[in-house]
Amino acid sequence: FHCSLRLPYPQNYFVEREGRKWTCNCPHYRKNGFCSHVCAVMILESLENAQNSQRARLKKAVKEFVGHG
Repeated sequence: FHCSLRLPYPQNYFVEREGRKWTCNCPHYRKNGFCSHVCAVMILESLENAQNSQRARLKKAVKEFVGHG
């Protein structure tokens, strides 16, 4: 995705996990307790977890198949 809008200064927001809760240092998170940065990280983490689970299931299935062959 390309956006031609350029901010006058770079904005670096950091999302990190504190226990079971994600936090961000952006103004919106500080005001509302949630922001799009946290949402994006949560989505990416869920996708990564799903891919890892699928990879583990496939690896197990291949081992079982090869073991029977």
